[in-house]
Amino acid sequence: MTRLQQQLIELIRIALTGKFSSENILDAIDWQEILELASIQGVKGVVWSAIQDNPKVVALLSLDDKLEWWGHVRNTEAKTKDMFNKSAEFAARLSPIPCVVLKGIDYARYWPNPRHREFGDLDCWCADQFEESNKRSVEIGATVEYESGGKHTHTKYKGLTIENHQYFTDMRIKAECVANRILQECIGDEFKEIENTKLLSPNANFSALFMTEHAQGHFILEGISLRHVLDWYFFLRKEVDNIDWTKVIPAMKEMRIWEFARCMTQICIDFLEKNDRLYELFGLADGEVQRQRL
Repeated sequence: MTRLQQQLIELIRIALTGKFSSENILDAIDWQEILELASIQGVKGVVWSAIQDNPKVVALLSLDDKLEWWGHVRNTEAKTKDMFNKSAEFAARLSPIPCVVLKGIDYARYWPNPRHREFGDLDCWCADQFEESNKRSVEIGATVEYESGGKHTHTKYKGLTIENHQYFTDMRIKAECVANRILQECIGDEFKEIENTKLLSPNANFSALFMTEHAQGHFILEGISLRHVLDWYFFLRKEVDNIDWTKVIPAMKEMRIWEFARCMTQICIDFLEKNDRLYELFGLADGEVQRQRL
């Protein structure tokens, strides 16, 4: 890991725990390079929290650096707020057809500031009303294009891109079909409204499985970013005791995402903070113990 990467991890740790791992790790920091790396990793808003809330950190920036960071973060907040509002409007006009959110907006509710969780489109699932939802989308002024694989449609609504899912996976190979079946069985029919809108959030068991399956897919194809790691961290911090692990862990193993979930959890623990409950659930050793063994 480069020093620049170490500094970015340190800023995230400071933002989330208020703790420094080393008093001099931020010496000679290049705030322009950190901004570029944080942008690539989708964590500008989290780093800004460390800058804004910690006197030791903010003292390291020049006025020009502070203004540049402030401008970039405010732009991100404005963009995510606009996309959220359009998503909420789309869901309201789709109603009574359910609009269950997958990924982005749903994961954002776990972040300290939901507007800091960057996303590119609205991923949704409309239960058993896939065709009805596409017809309704056209009726409210959206354009709908069917994807060749059948996983989802690409819908455009007032500049917002929407992926309306028929399936949760690509359904190209047996493992993906197995994963889709498990996710279909897990999602159920009870959902919670997100921020008093018609956007709906699935249950924690489903999110634990789908979040891991999606992140693993990204990891295999193109790699993952710190945004994916923080999704898992914030989710576990809030939902760890609300998940039925006696069902979720066997499901993860059947979906072949268990080892990836363990790796993601170990990264969260090593980068951010220790958690005895997670050590126990995921069969992990204390990072310090592992390093001593090496």
